[in-house]
Amino acid sequence: MIFVPIPGEYIASAVRRGNEILGIKGLNKLHYRIRKRPRPRGKYAKASTIDYPKFLVSQKLSSQVLYENTLYPLAAALGRTAATCVYTPPTQWKICVQCVIDDQENQGTAFIHRSHLMSSVSLCNIHATKLHFTCPHCLKSITSHEISRFAECSESYTAESAHFDSPLHQYSCFVEALLNYKDYPFTTWGVETKIIRKMEAKGILEKNKADVPLLIRLAAETLGVDFRFEFFHRLPMEACSAMAFLSYISAKDYLSDISDLPKYDHL
Repeated sequence: MIFVPIPGEYIASAVRRGNEILGIKGLNKLHYRIRKRPRPRGKYAKASTIDYPKFLVSQKLSSQVLYENTLYPLAAALGRTAATCVYTPPTQWKICVQCVIDDQENQGTAFIHRSHLMSSVSLCNIHATKLHFTCPHCLKSITSHEISRFAECSESYTAESAHFDSPLHQYSCFVEALLNYKDYPFTTWGVETKIIRKMEAKGILEKNKADVPLLIRLAAETLGVDFRFEFFHRLPMEACSAMAFLSYISAKDYLSDISDLPKYDHL
């Protein structure tokens, strides 16, 4: 297995590229999956641990890949590091056609960007153009598309309209900025309390009232995504990311406001 991740590349993309060089077809999610192991029943004082693919451990790349090639930094910045959080999604991968072209020119290969993984992100943070779940040329799902085949397919890609500074682009930039977070994760309750208070201060929520239908409608109107959560506390990462964006717009303002919150002393 060859593993040479490009900065900002999703871990599964790097593993797939290596497999293709070796002539290995397909991609086993166990070869790239990183997830938090649930605490043993009744062991609440014991910190949960993260399971890594064996080759990352053997090459001493676990921590580096966790922060540079997965969604973990976003989860840590949002306090979403429970065992149910997915840092290495196995489906719904996307591409920006201009990124494919630029990456081939600058890096010698196309690759899947981790900043494009969130299902609520619909525009490229760099080019402000649409992200595609399927290849515009061969119509194959990006999740199953061979990395090496992008060179051929991209010859048929055409320029697309950019939407710089639109809410959708601002959101993609918000997510990308949080993906650069490098510290220990914030506590779940601390982040949610900050977001609620910020929403109350902005008049989005009435004081002491988590209006779920309103939050879902705002997310749908702003991002075009319908988050089907039933309660506000312990939001999944996608929904929490959207709520944080609606509250702060700027990742810098968000991180500044939560900087005084307690953090866990472990990954």
